[in-house]
Amino acid sequence: MRLTSVDRAAAICTVALALAVTAQAAPVRNPANGHYYDLVDNSALNWTQAAAAARTRYHRGFQGHLVAITSAEEDAFLIDTFGVSRVAGRWIGGFQNVNASDYSEPAGGWSWVTGEPWSYQHWAEGEPNDFGGVEHWLQIWDAASPSWNDIPDNAEVAHSTGYIVEYERSNNIGGSTVNTAIWRVRCQNLTTGETKQANLSGTSWDCGALGLSVSRGDHVKMEITGTANVPSGRASGK
Repeated sequence: MRLTSVDRAAAICTVALALAVTAQAAPVRNPANGHYYDLVDNSALNWTQAAAAARTRYHRGFQGHLVAITSAEEDAFLIDTFGVSRVAGRWIGGFQNVNASDYSEPAGGWSWVTGEPWSYQHWAEGEPNDFGGVEHWLQIWDAASPSWNDIPDNAEVAHSTGYIVEYERSNNIGGSTVNTAIWRVRCQNLTTGETKQANLSGTSWDCGALGLSVSRGDHVKMEITGTANVPSGRASGK
């Protein structure tokens, strides 16, 4: 088959477009807080499954978690960056802790997976309402209103479109922070075999800060002596 100059130009444009789409799929950095955000398309997962899946994702050595939207500025960043239609229907990192001291229906006991204060709220009109007595998980409402809705832990009922991952330098995922004086931190790129380690203080670390080289698709493992542990994962970028 012989390609004309028009055909060649169209092919080049098609490849360029494909590359542009791939580039846009990488996690996006919020300059206001230094965190990265990613949309994951998976309509089959309920909230519990999405929360577990988010914790297996890594970017630049940071472990992911379902996004905790703790300010109007962060909320606006997600909508402005990804668009209303893209964030709608996705699980985010809020849940209702029925064992919390402030638990009451429908608005008490809400928490973030990171343990951050539940101060900012963006409920849709009439929400939360605990419809059916089983709505204890959080999603962004439909495209007509990118506000929040309490929903059962059921992907089909929620008409889920996936979930939003936030990557940040923190080991506070799950709501508990461990704090000891000195940690032995060892980072290993399981793909290349490179290993970096150091004795560090504090409660958050970054494999990149240790000098470990990580490329898209690399498997990275962080080991921490003491009582903290970060599981193995796949790096989603460099």
